[in-house]
Amino acid sequence: QNILISLARWRGLVASPKVVQFNCGHWDAAHWDDDAGPLTTVEEYARNVRLIIRRIRRYWPETKIVFATTTAMNPSGKQGRNKRTTESIRAYNAAAVKVAREEGVAVNDLFAVVEKWPASDYKDYCHYNKAASKRLGSIVAERLAKETGL
Repeated sequence: QNILISLARWRGLVASPKVVQFNCGHWDAAHWDDDAGPLTTVEEYARNVRLIIRRIRRYWPETKIVFATTTAMNPSGKQGRNKRTTESIRAYNAAAVKVAREEGVAVNDLFAVVEKWPASDYKDYCHYNKAASKRLGSIVAERLAKETGL
């Protein structure tokens, strides 16, 4: 939801990007303030991913689009106030990957990259410490360079 409402504003930041990699999912899957259900259902999430892809295409028709899967939760089980699980993230990713493939969008499967990373790589329930963030950033940069030929 945040990307959908922010894209028009972000559009003004760059004229014609070569590539846009986007990710959403952690907030969507979260049970905010201990709500019984997630902020966004899996079905709504899939719809939003499709809308995001189509809006990016409309704004920047020549831009290569890459969807990055949402990363796993800290395997220690440590949770913040807005709970979600690695299994729920897996379901949201499956829905988004299906949409991305239907739309002809490349997928950067970051979930698969970090799924087995140890709890020591996390600084909290889903954010990485500085060293792990740097490692993940290098992986993203490598994959985007390969995907775009840059």
